[in-house]
Amino acid sequence: MSHSPFLRPSSFLVACLLTLSGCSVGWTGAKGSSSAPPDQAHDAAQEAEEEPTGKLEDTSPVDPLEYGNCTSSEIRDYDNDLTDNDAEDTRARAEAEVTKVVPASDQVDVTSDALSADQVVKVSAGARNVTITAQSLVVVIEGEIESLTVNGFDNTVWIDASNKVTFGSNDADSQNYVFWHSRPPQAKVDPQGLNSIGKDAHAPVIRSCRSFS
Repeated sequence: MSHSPFLRPSSFLVACLLTLSGCSVGWTGAKGSSSAPPDQAHDAAQEAEEEPTGKLEDTSPVDPLEYGNCTSSEIRDYDNDLTDNDAEDTRARAEAEVTKVVPASDQVDVTSDALSADQVVKVSAGARNVTITAQSLVVVIEGEIESLTVNGFDNTVWIDASNKVTFGSNDADSQNYVFWHSRPPQAKVDPQGLNSIGKDAHAPVIRSCRSFS
């Protein structure tokens, strides 16, 4: 049976169209795929795991009679190279710079008016109650006492131990430091909340903290 000469071109045209249609469908499927190669996906996941989480600064307070008003972060980040090692930083240095000795009694009063150019004063052992009213004075108290009262501004007091420490209630009674050696006070009274008590070994750290901000 002979075929019509018009059927051959038509059949050939249909075959071409079907072929092109199949190629088009296959290409569209390949173009729509967006999956990354396995190696790139693994690297991206690893980078996500290694990315820092950004921990918040630890501002929680520690024992206020041990480290004053310092926070855990301030203690951790303290730089020893910043220590001046002067009479306000170490008790040994303060004792080496004593220029006046006040004899002991039941009530000892150390005031700026009674001092001339003295910057470091020592109270002899045996005192019972000591009251300090001054500014920018360093006082070393020998032995344990019953009570210590500090009035004024920017005073540093070194004690062995005191059962009670009281700071003044006036606005100017602030930024005073009391450093104990053998044991902390059993009671602290600080109406202004702007003074610090701490262990003498930690004095440089305590003085560096943002205690009064």
